[in-house]
Amino acid sequence: MANSLAPAWLIKIGEYLQEESENQWFWFTAFVVTMLVGALWIQASLVLPGVSSVGILEEGEIMEAVEWDANGNSALVLVGLADEDPLRLFADSTAGNRATFSAAETSNLTATSMCAYSDGWLIGGEDGLVGKYDGFNFELIALDWGNQTAADVIDIACTDNDSGWLIAGSGRESSVHTFYNGVVSEGTEPPTESTVMTSISQSSDGSLVIVSGYDTALATPTLGPQGEIVIRAVGVLGQQPNLVTLHHGAGGQIHTVAFVDPTTWGGEVDAMLAGGSSALLLKSDSTIADLPGVGGSTAAVIDSSGTFWFASGESDELVSVSQRTRDAESHTVAKSAIVDAEFGVAVGEDVIFYGTGIDGNIGALQLDPSASSDVGRSLARMGDLIFLLTTIFAIAVIGHAVYVKGLTPW
Repeated sequence: MANSLAPAWLIKIGEYLQEESENQWFWFTAFVVTMLVGALWIQASLVLPGVSSVGILEEGEIMEAVEWDANGNSALVLVGLADEDPLRLFADSTAGNRATFSAAETSNLTATSMCAYSDGWLIGGEDGLVGKYDGFNFELIALDWGNQTAADVIDIACTDNDSGWLIAGSGRESSVHTFYNGVVSEGTEPPTESTVMTSISQSSDGSLVIVSGYDTALATPTLGPQGEIVIRAVGVLGQQPNLVTLHHGAGGQIHTVAFVDPTTWGGEVDAMLAGGSSALLLKSDSTIADLPGVGGSTAAVIDSSGTFWFASGESDELVSVSQRTRDAESHTVAKSAIVDAEFGVAVGEDVIFYGTGIDGNIGALQLDPSASSDVGRSLARMGDLIFLLTTIFAIAVIGHAVYVKGLTPW
């Protein structure tokens, strides 16, 4: 019999794959192993890569607010139910590159809210007190409330170290003020009598200020504060602002107002508004539109690429909406990294959700969105690469066999 023109390695592979062969056991074993490995690989690839979690607060403590500085190197954390040091600075340590917590001394100010500006933070407190903190030193700002009674600062949004916006009040009474150079403006009450304003947010360039809250007429003993309230605040710092209602509807309270970079989403969207019942978009023409496929959430954030991220409940599944597809996509999170998310922030390239971890203490779920496209960190992308290499190898084997046979019948 004439010697085969095919290389020995190709003949050997043919023997293994031949239907009637002494090596049929190899084909059967390889098939079973491939099916098992493939099933495990597919299951593992469904878990979102680049996710980790770490504990932050002590047992029994809760996180009421967190504000990262402009550089993403340190954060100011307002802690509830704390035995001591309710305001803490979370910063990178120069020793061993480890993050550390330290108390942020605020003198006689009892902190209730805070905001970050380029060189530090402004801290709002009870009885209308406001102070500035740079990570080392704290200083009260002398504010003139005129003939108004200085009320507790419910929330604050700052432009720099002595100007910005704030909501003041107590109980169901609330009003929006501006402050500039030590002077607090007259307050403006909500457009609707039943509205309680609880949060104020300002875009990075200061051109857009959004107030959110809830409607006492919609609140229930079971669900608590309810109502999707979105109000736009307009005015000159130091003067009484005007408030315009953009959206007033039923549903869970708006928990996140995140401003969209004007270079993303085609410049059509100014802000993403997330609540307990739905996700909304504030368009550049000041209209409000639903973001389909998302639903309610407990925390939300926009990453550096303009992708929206939403967490709900125990956060075992995250939902993202990118500007490219504009479709909601679900991502499974490893059980060891789950937190009951309450706050979401973007720090550099990362996304962080804060909430109660599986150990019952407050922790952080940290996500690197770029990991999903990194072959070295994503099983899904690695699987794609392996499939591509396998396809190329198969085509090469077939092509070689055809070349050796000279396109004649086998």
